[in-house]
Amino acid sequence: VTAQVSGLGLVGPKKTLEPMSIAGTITYGAYFELPSFNRYRIVLTIKRAGASRPVDLVYNYEHRNP
Repeated sequence: VTAQVSGLGLVGPKKTLEPMSIAGTITYGAYFELPSFNRYRIVLTIKRAGASRPVDLVYNYEHRNP
């Protein structure tokens, strides 16, 4: 599983998400810096064993001032 977090109109870093066990199940995660209150595009790419191609999921996130 990889993730790419990009600011509006920019290309952000891509990271491999590390597997971890939480509450008896496997999940994946990494830390990304969100340097400003802005809109971000998050692209997750999931490659499953035996699958013919990866699955991409795209999310838009608005990082607001608390």
